[in-house]
Amino acid sequence: MVYYIPGNENGGNTWKVKANAYLQQDPGTLNLNEAELNAWSRNTFKSDTRNKDDGEGFGFKAKIAPPNFRIYDDKLQISVKMDISIMGMSGNVICNSTGLFYNLRGNYFYHANSVFIGACPIPSIANLPNSIVKYFGNKFLESEVSDELRGPWSQLNDVRVVKDRLKLVR
Repeated sequence: MVYYIPGNENGGNTWKVKANAYLQQDPGTLNLNEAELNAWSRNTFKSDTRNKDDGEGFGFKAKIAPPNFRIYDDKLQISVKMDISIMGMSGNVICNSTGLFYNLRGNYFYHANSVFIGACPIPSIANLPNSIVKYFGNKFLESEVSDELRGPWSQLNDVRVVKDRLKLVR
């Protein structure tokens, strides 16, 4: 059995102050808790309302809600709720990834160590979990918001999950 535990969505009132600090690119450390990440996500990303076929002829359509973040055991869980339709059949499912950030040639990337779609574990064959995370992540990375986030992200010297915080160091 697989249990989904969403990140804390209560509070996070300081998200705007911390988002502005992030965008200003001042040196220092920014610590974000999951309530702040979720408040930022809810207020920044909008559900993809396009109803187009992403399945190259198989009739796959997905309406994806803004991501939910949970921090536990020094890991970051990123989950998205989806309303999906495949070949005329529809339902709801949660795509849930758990991972860490890695530095690759001076850039930080989220690497999913595990991914579940509903209760189905995705095997680690041929980097499949990260391909799935990238597919769903692109729905948000193609937004206007992500353009303004990229510049400050490239200036970070360290990104890590420490206890119950996402730590960004510039």
